Amino acid sequence: MTNRREPMPVVRVSTPSGSRIQPPLDESWSPLKKLSWAAGVAKYDGDIYLVVTEHEPGRFDVSWRTPAGGGTMGAQSFAHAWFAMAQMARGAQIRREMDDKWRQEALEVMTGLQELGEALGLEPGTRITGGTAAEKARQLRARAERLDNLTPAEKEELGHSLCRQAAEETD
Repeated sequence: MTNRREPMPVVRVSTPSGSRIQPPLDESWSPLKKLSWAAGVAKYDGDIYLVVTEHEPGRFDVSWRTPAGGGTMGAQSFAHAWFAMAQMARGAQIRREMDDKWRQEALEVMTGLQELGEALGLEPGTRITGGTAAEKARQLRARAERLDNLTPAEKEELGHSLCRQAAEETD
């Protein structure tokens, strides 16, 4: 006797207090069907593909596939298979959460680099770490140093000049 079960199709639905899996676990199901339900939850929540095979009554193999690889654990009791699947599902969920966090952090870095490129006056597509960006940064730093070295009278004259220029641009 060999019965193989793919993950049961499930979905997570929002509720006022959080969420729940649909269909819910039914205690009247066979052990194999319960494990298939757990495999469906793992697939939905954690991006791990679990397949359960019952070779003899009450003894289950659990096979898994993830983006990182896969394997099989053989001859598990229902309780051990349930526990192992829960642990694998939790590990996959943690990995997915870490991947999501990494993607968010990478997006923030990319956004910051784009803003830096704009501040340096670089054209879109110009490497922010290349020689062009370094030269722009040196020019801005030299300009800032020149402004820092101005006398108070020169700063006042520069301020007046900028105000006149701004007024001319708005006319």
